[in-house]
Amino acid sequence: VKKLHEEIWDDKDIVRFTIGKFTVEPNAPSVVPSRVFFSIDLRHPDQETLKRLGDLVEVICVENSNPCYVKVKELLHDKTLEFPEKVISTIEKISNDLEFSSMRLPSGAGHDARYLHYFCPTGMIFIPCKKGISHSPDESVTKEDLTSGAMVLADTVWKFSKRDFII
Repeated sequence: VKKLHEEIWDDKDIVRFTIGKFTVEPNAPSVVPSRVFFSIDLRHPDQETLKRLGDLVEVICVENSNPCYVKVKELLHDKTLEFPEKVISTIEKISNDLEFSSMRLPSGAGHDARYLHYFCPTGMIFIPCKKGISHSPDESVTKEDLTSGAMVLADTVWKFSKRDFII
């Protein structure tokens, strides 16, 4: 696992590499495991980079497995998704009109927007989190940022609800 992290890590901190599940068998004190299973969630906004890194997983595992046997199985592959420019620019304009700072962020996680994207135009609105930490017990946001995010969302929904607004 350490070698995977070293080889896949990038200095720009764009790659998302998470080992979300780690199971050892027999999982008993003082017993050397005979089997180890782990899952990797690998994300990157560039499809070619994602494929290249994904292809490295098996190579790295095999090269560092001696004397063990390694089997790598891809469970899921979602292509990189880009939201429509009109949705993104509308959210950005509304944020600026409300005099809130904004920036475009890539997101490895698509949340519901990823799946709705195939049926209707979607986008996402993020608010600042303390130290940039999200999806963690350490996540922390201010009431002011929550309120600002809700205002941007409300104005965006209102804008998209108008019949004269075509995406």
